[in-house]
Formats: sequence, structure tokens, C-alpha cells
Amino acid sequence: MCSSDLTVPGLLAIIWLGGEARRRLGPDEQARIRAASLGRRRELLGQARAALDSGEGFHAKLAEALQKAAVERAGPQGVGLARDPLMALLRERGLGDEDVRPLRDLLDACDAARFGAGSGDVASRREQFERATKLLDKKIWRGRP
Repeated sequence: MCSSDLTVPGLLAIIWLGGEARRRLGPDEQARIRAASLGRRRELLGQARAALDSGEGFHAKLAEALQKAAVERAGPQGVGLARDPLMALLRERGLGDEDVRPLRDLLDACDAARFGAGSGDVASRREQFERATKLLDKKIWRGRP
């Protein structure tokens, strides 16, 4: 028997074993869902950043990113909840007031700008954006524990 006769089956076995290891050791479904959600949140924040100067759509995109983070952290029970019950659910999930209050304040500010007197000035939008990105960078807002 020639050594090349053993090489082909050996290579196929190695390729198969590598695929099996990747399937077993690769990211699980929950990790893929979290990664997709974080990608969508980054996309929304990017759209909000792009609207900083004009203000057009800024607060809607920022609020959507914040809301998605809150619902993701709250779990399936948080889907469709109004703000007060959602904030209460987040507290039930172990988040303290130091984490929930800034989120609520930003969501309230976004609502006030969207449905109130206007979108404010560039400086206030920048400040809100910086607060939101700082908040969402915290580990607790990157998915369920």
C-alpha cells in the first residue's frame, strides 16, 4: 500500500474531526442571538451618531437602542411592556437603581424630544449620546446574565 493511499482517508478524518469540534465547541444559539442583538444595537447607535448634527431621527434611534437593551436584559417577559412595568421587571432581575434610573432618564429625554418641543441642540444630543453609549457599554446591558 502506498503512503498516499493512507493520506487521503487521514486528511478526510482530520477535516471531519475539525468540523465536529467546531460544531461542539463553537458559539451556542444564545451566544449567536446575543451577538446579533449587539450588532443591531451598534447599528442603531451608528444611525443615531449620524443624526447628531441634524437631529433628524436621532432620538428615535437612540430610544430604540436603549429599549432593545432593556428588553433583552429583562428577557421574554419584557417584550411589549410599558416603561414602568419594564423598569420594575429590570429591578426584579437584580438591577439596581444606579443602573435603571439612567436608562429611564435617557428614554424619557428621548420621548420628550420626539413628542415635545423639538430635538434640542447639537450639544444636548451629543451629551445624550455619550451618556447612552457609556451606559450601554456596561456589561449588564450586553444581554441576560
